[in-house]
Amino acid sequence: MFKLIIGLGNPGEEYQDTYHNVGHAAVDYLSKELKSARFKTLPSKKSTYSKASNLIFVKTATFMNQSGPAVKETLKIFKVSLPEVLVIHDDSDLAIGSSKLSHHRGAAGHKGVQSIFDSLKTKEVWRLRIGIRPPEPKSTLSLSASSLSRIKAGKFVLSKIKADDKKRIYSLFPGMIAKLIEKEKP
Repeated sequence: MFKLIIGLGNPGEEYQDTYHNVGHAAVDYLSKELKSARFKTLPSKKSTYSKASNLIFVKTATFMNQSGPAVKETLKIFKVSLPEVLVIHDDSDLAIGSSKLSHHRGAAGHKGVQSIFDSLKTKEVWRLRIGIRPPEPKSTLSLSASSLSRIKAGKFVLSKIKADDKKRIYSLFPGMIAKLIEKEKP
């Protein structure tokens, strides 16, 4: 059973409601629905946390690419073993409105996830990947090969989430609660 739920994101108002911060948004939603206490800052200021029943919710307070030290410290402070930890983050390889539970998989270019692997010296991390990939434009025969190239994640991850995309992403959150409070991991 998961005991520690960590949402990845960037600190600061300018990054709130961006695609890269859906990990924070998911943790905010889950903690609110499970009626956790207000978030408190850890002494190092690398993360904030809140508790609800048997769960500890954490939001990293470091920039995404430096998530590893914050996650490592959080595990140490709360004395939680790696199999009891779930990291929630955005994934630009998954379509908006989809999610995927992963374990012992590569970072696929996600620098926040790679930072965690580097800090913990393992890929044995349970992750809930939330899709943020916008739909690709409809292709036609008149489009050149270069115009059909995939949108780079860096072009949209730090932009504000569009209203329609936000509905699709946030529609995933209610189902997460049932999975988190089940007795066994999937």
